Amino acid sequence: MSDNLIRPSKCEIRMTLEKGWGVFAIDKIFEGEVIEDCNLLFIPQDSLDKNTQLFIDYRFNWPQGHTPVSQVLPLGYGCIYNHSDDNNAFWRDHPDIPKIFQFVAKRDIEPEEEICTYYGDMNYWSDGRQHTNVV
Repeated sequence: MSDNLIRPSKCEIRMTLEKGWGVFAIDKIFEGEVIEDCNLLFIPQDSLDKNTQLFIDYRFNWPQGHTPVSQVLPLGYGCIYNHSDDNNAFWRDHPDIPKIFQFVAKRDIEPEEEICTYYGDMNYWSDGRQHTNVV
């Protein structure tokens, strides 16, 4: 199965002054192109019950777009993509492989451009989180 997963070959991780770590294109990424496939690490529900802030800035609902069954951490660069209200990428469940997220270009992304996803509307930020995670 791992031979079928797309590795992030057109991007790299860099430090930014505004957001901390981020993912940046090193080659042009075309609209609709899969940037990477990320295996999912499932967070045990009892861990979330004990400490609701556990990995709060990095966890995703799974499956995507539905009432969550679980919360997960996407491996690879999955937890490093920063937020933008004008995102150039998005994530989705892999269409063919269970328990894999894909990060996909929403539009063409130029070299040196930060790759950002949309974390959510005001409900996501309602717990006091900042739009940036400066380290």
